[in-house]
Amino acid sequence: MNLCTDTDLLLQDPSIFSRAGLAAQTLLSGTGDLAGTLFTLDAGMTSFTTARVRVGHVLQLTGATIGAYPIVSVDSGTTLIVSATHVDLFPLTASPVTVPVGTGNDLPFVVRTFAPQARLVGDLILRSAGVDDSDLDRAKVLNTTSTARLAATGTLALVYAALASVATDPKDLLAASVRCEGFFRRSFNGFRIRIDTDNDGVANIVRTLGTVALARV
Repeated sequence: MNLCTDTDLLLQDPSIFSRAGLAAQTLLSGTGDLAGTLFTLDAGMTSFTTARVRVGHVLQLTGATIGAYPIVSVDSGTTLIVSATHVDLFPLTASPVTVPVGTGNDLPFVVRTFAPQARLVGDLILRSAGVDDSDLDRAKVLNTTSTARLAATGTLALVYAALASVATDPKDLLAASVRCEGFFRRSFNGFRIRIDTDNDGVANIVRTLGTVALARV
């Protein structure tokens, strides 16, 4: 289960989408027009719907408005809304406050995702909390914001480790991986997670991670 989004990764490391493209999955690339917060695909391109672009993904632009921007809504197959990054976007809500990014035509873009790596980290966290494999897909974390921060840190560590393994000069990437892994381990140990496994809104599992429970037998 994914416990964090690409937008959560962006908050912790704004450079990840330009620096770690080799480890990401590319959903869609091409050109489009930007007007404030509205991004529109140029004609003849695969639609956002077909490419499975969703809220929580990140639009990376080059040209006059270079940067990586959270996707806060997908309004149609050819249009979506992005925003400059600000603290009120975390966590994303149904009607987030958006900040205009800029304006430009025929801007090169790419939408990449680190969802596969996030899935591995999310499953690790849930299994550590005692969630059975059969319950992974329907388990719902109730303290979502703090858990997303934890999962994002672990995902970044995984991404940078993968990049370092194939880099000609892995020094900086290894340092980034070790730094993120250290943050993840320190946050993991003692982290209290609340999980609903039967969709009634009440936590069935409340577990402090990184601890060993002793039981009288």
